[in-house]
Amino acid sequence: GINAEYGKQWYQRRVRGDLNMTPLHILLLSTLVTGSVCAELRILSSPDGDEHPAPCAVTCAGVGTQKWLDSGYHITRAYISVDLTDCGFTSQPIVIANVRAFNNFPNSHLRDVDQWGLTVYTDEGITAGMANTQGWKLSWVAIGHVC
Repeated sequence: GINAEYGKQWYQRRVRGDLNMTPLHILLLSTLVTGSVCAELRILSSPDGDEHPAPCAVTCAGVGTQKWLDSGYHITRAYISVDLTDCGFTSQPIVIANVRAFNNFPNSHLRDVDQWGLTVYTDEGITAGMANTQGWKLSWVAIGHVC
């Protein structure tokens, strides 16, 4: 079908080096392809430790478009927060986050994750001005329950 042909073309371009894929891009692509083949998402264990019915599991993803801010608590670190309320989670989701700067992947620390949002901090010595000037972007995927 269409997905198989697209996957074949993508793989051929990847092998030739035509694609600049990050690990998060690969995860997102595999999630999209898997989702089109198998519509059921199963979460085997969740942060709240509770069991939820399979139809309640959803994936929510995005790219942070907000500006990085200087932390008042962690001096010499910048942070960015993501609002997850539109995802509709009823408990803390499983989150994968990746910071992308021009041609590199700076270290980042995922903190303060709950059903309403998440915060990512940079390593020490990185200011918000540096991150914003260099165009740092936060890509994230959250997998959780909505019922």
